Amino acid sequence: MNNIKTNSAIVLGTILQWYQFSLYAVLSPIIAVSFFPKNQPYIALISTWLTFGLAWLFSPLGGIIFGYIGDKYGRKSALMGSMLVMIISTSTIAFLPKYQTIGAFSPIILALSLALQGLSASAEYNTASVYLVENAKPRFKALFGCLPNISNSAGMMLGASIGSFFTASYMPPEAWRVPFFVSGITAILCYYLRSNMKNYTFIKNKSGSLRGELNICSLPSLQALILAAYNGITSWGVYVWGTSLMVSHGLSISKSSLVISVGLLLDIIIEPVAGLVASKVGNTKLFLLWSTPFALCMPSLFSGLASGSFTTSLISMIAITFLLSPPTAMINSIVIMKLTEKSRALNLGVSWNIGMTIFGGTAPLVCTLLLHQFHSPAIVGTYLSLAIIFGIIIVWYLSNKESFKKLENFNIT
Repeated sequence: MNNIKTNSAIVLGTILQWYQFSLYAVLSPIIAVSFFPKNQPYIALISTWLTFGLAWLFSPLGGIIFGYIGDKYGRKSALMGSMLVMIISTSTIAFLPKYQTIGAFSPIILALSLALQGLSASAEYNTASVYLVENAKPRFKALFGCLPNISNSAGMMLGASIGSFFTASYMPPEAWRVPFFVSGITAILCYYLRSNMKNYTFIKNKSGSLRGELNICSLPSLQALILAAYNGITSWGVYVWGTSLMVSHGLSISKSSLVISVGLLLDIIIEPVAGLVASKVGNTKLFLLWSTPFALCMPSLFSGLASGSFTTSLISMIAITFLLSPPTAMINSIVIMKLTEKSRALNLGVSWNIGMTIFGGTAPLVCTLLLHQFHSPAIVGTYLSLAIIFGIIIVWYLSNKESFKKLENFNIT
C-alpha cells in the first residue's frame, strides 16, 4: 500500500474521531431528551455534558492500553484497535433505543459508548501522530506531524456543519441518528484501509512489563504533558470557549460560530504551510520564534474577541489563528523526536492525555471562572499566555540537551 493511501487512512480516522465529538456537542439538546428523562430538561442537558466529560476521563486509560499495544505489537495494531472501538461506539449511539423504550439502560449504554469513544480518541490522535512522524523524511516530520491537528479542525467543522443541518426544524425527529450511522459505515471503510498498512515495532521481546516501559517522570514525557496543556488550553480556549465569550459580550450565536469557523479554516491552511517552512528553518526554532509574540499578544487579542463587534472579533480571531497555528503544527514532531522509540507510543499516550485531560479538558471551565471573577477577557488571555510560556521554557530547555536522541537517522526495519 503506498504512502498516500496509508496517510489518507490515518487522517480519515482522526477526522472521524473529532467529527463525532463535535457532532455530539451540537446534538446535545436532542440527545438529552432522547436518552434522559424529559420531565427535567435542565438536568437532562447537564447529564448529557457529564456523560460527554466521561469520554475525556477515559482518554489517559486509552493512552495506556493502546500505547502499550502500539509499542509491543506495532503501530498498525493500535490504529486498527482504536478504529474498531470507534465503530462500536458510534454504531451504538446510532441505534440506541430511547429512554422511553428501555428506561435507565439508555443513559447507561450511552455513557459506556462515550467511555469507549474516549479510549479510542487518545489512541487515534497519539498513535496517528507517532506513525506519521516516524514514517516521514527528516525534513518533513513537522509537516506530517501537523496532519492530526488539521484533521481535528476539519472534523470539528464537519461535525458542527452536519449536526446543524440535521437539527433543522424540517428534519424528521430521528434524523439526527443518520450522521452517526454514516460515521459508523465510514469507520468500517477506514478499518479496511488500515488493514493494508505496514506494521512495525521496536521491541523484540514481547514479554516485557508495562512498568519497565512507562516513565512519565522523564523530561521528554514532561515535555509531552506540558505541550499537551499548551495545545489544549490554547485550542479549547479559542475554538471551543471562544463562542461563549463572544456571545456573552453581545455577538449573536450565528456570527460567533462564523468567526470560529473562519479560525478553524485558516488553521487547516496555515499549519501545513508552517510545516513546510519548518523543513527549512527547523521545527524547534519556528516554535520558539512564533510562540513568543503569541504569548505577548493574547491578552489584547482576547479583548478584541470580546469587543461585541463582528468585524473586530473576526480580525482578532484571524490574528489569533495566525499566531496559534504555526507553533501548534510543530508540537507533535518536537515531542515525538525526544521520546525513546521502544516506548514512544505508550509514554506519549499517557503523558499527552494526562496533560490534555487535566488542562485542556478544564480550559473552558477555567476561562469561564476567570471571566466571571475578574470581568476581563484580557485576564483570560493572560491565562493562555502562561500556558504558552511554560511550553516555550520546556522546548527551549530540551532543545539544548544534546543527549536526547533525535529521529533524523531513523529507519524502519
